[in-house]
Amino acid sequence: MKTPLFFSNLYNLERQDPRSTDFDLNEYKKFLNEFGNPHSNIGKIIHIAGTNGKGSVAEIIASSLFQCYYKVGVYTSPHLYEINERIKIDGMNIDDVDFVILEKLVYDRIKNKKKHYRTFFEAMTTVAFLHFAMNKTDYVIIETGLGGRLDATNVVDPYLTVITVIDFDHIKMLGDSLDDIAREKGGIIKENIPLFTFKQNEAVNNVLKNICLEKNAPLNITDIENVDVQENSMVYKKHTYSLEQPGTYQKHNAALSIDVLDHIGIDEKCKKFGISNFSIKGRMETINDTPLIIVDGSHNPGAIKITLKEIREMYPNKTLSTLSVFMHDKNIYSMIDILKQYSENVMLSTIPFFRAACINDYAHVEGISYFDSTYDSIEHFYEYADKDDMLLIIGSFYLIEHAYNDVKEIFK
Repeated sequence: MKTPLFFSNLYNLERQDPRSTDFDLNEYKKFLNEFGNPHSNIGKIIHIAGTNGKGSVAEIIASSLFQCYYKVGVYTSPHLYEINERIKIDGMNIDDVDFVILEKLVYDRIKNKKKHYRTFFEAMTTVAFLHFAMNKTDYVIIETGLGGRLDATNVVDPYLTVITVIDFDHIKMLGDSLDDIAREKGGIIKENIPLFTFKQNEAVNNVLKNICLEKNAPLNITDIENVDVQENSMVYKKHTYSLEQPGTYQKHNAALSIDVLDHIGIDEKCKKFGISNFSIKGRMETINDTPLIIVDGSHNPGAIKITLKEIREMYPNKTLSTLSVFMHDKNIYSMIDILKQYSENVMLSTIPFFRAACINDYAHVEGISYFDSTYDSIEHFYEYADKDDMLLIIGSFYLIEHAYNDVKEIFK
């Protein structure tokens, strides 16, 4: 399934210009009540917010819980290739038949409402809750869609909460300072419920610490300085974990996940097996070997800089070209400056998507090459590439499906 049959006409912040939206969680709770409050019957909930790393932490925790024979649901966004990816149980996407049945059930309740409407994300979240409840999950890992405080997922009563790295992103909606963004993300923290987070920016940690004090929520901080990162493994808390997913930051995500799993009481065998079997698409993922082409969904300055540093360390003898499609509401110029710092050839393009930047957005940018399509960009790279050249496609999760299809067509 590529697109929902019924939800496509609902207001979707991912696909439409932002406008005044009813983010009243009380109204959404009333809507869920019409379905018997499925979110109250899905097992123990691990609620995750943050700017970078949410999806990876969710998958690492889920992989380890699954190895201990728990039935584990995962709800994430956005998807890369098809909508079903957002809702999983034991690593398997919700199938088309179940999705269509639940989508129609939810949409039939929405279409007759006049005073209050429900958004695409709320509708998808309802489908996820219903799917998990029907399948009697033991644990569910739920990733916020945007922010935390007013996010539709924030109706849950979590077993514990997790906040990953916080950085500048969605500043028009979450605030233009790290303090403001941290407060929005910290909105998932609940009374007496443990929070797990990284030792990170001092302002961020202070905000989260103060919220935890107000809510009497135990605060657990993972210090990445205590992680001994090796090429395909890591040492943390005197245990060695095999982890072949590329990127030092993934070892840090694993350490945060280990702290969560220790709190739950997951044994060492399940943690090691779960972490070694963890994989996630769209994060430093190799999609072609010769020439080397890697895709990565990093879409804010902090994440892009980390990824580029990692790539440079992994392939010091390669000539690096980058291809990016940015969203016009992002900090484009800052991200381009980072690309110029780390790559020899910066290519920019666009995709058929209302938020995607186009050539007019780059009118004052020097030292780049602009192409009308990602296909033309990749074809140009391939035409001139030699054995020491590599291409990193980075800048947006919405770019990845286009890049994957283009590469598949060009190198067929």
